[in-house]
Amino acid sequence: MKRIQSVISVIAVSALFSLGFAGAAHAGDTQTKNVNDFLCKDILRTSGDDRDIAVAFMHGYLLGKSGKETFEKATLMAATDNFIEACLDNTGAVAVKTLGKQLK
Repeated sequence: MKRIQSVISVIAVSALFSLGFAGAAHAGDTQTKNVNDFLCKDILRTSGDDRDIAVAFMHGYLLGKSGKETFEKATLMAATDNFIEACLDNTGAVAVKTLGKQLK
């Protein structure tokens, strides 16, 4: 369990740095960020590892918020694909809320 928490911490910090730079113009110049400040367009503007980290962070955030400790890889992968499609349709939507809708 400690290893999972360490991995999630590293992903969260990496994602916050990635999102902090990508979304700086939108979210403001403060050091404190709110996960709800990032829109789909902020995620879509990133690519490669930065996008993967941002999506992984949101999955971890939503998993933690749900209180669950288990997940199915196939479910997360399908939700990610649906998330990208939903974001392409509505770039102004709050990213984490859009991903959350795909997990229901």
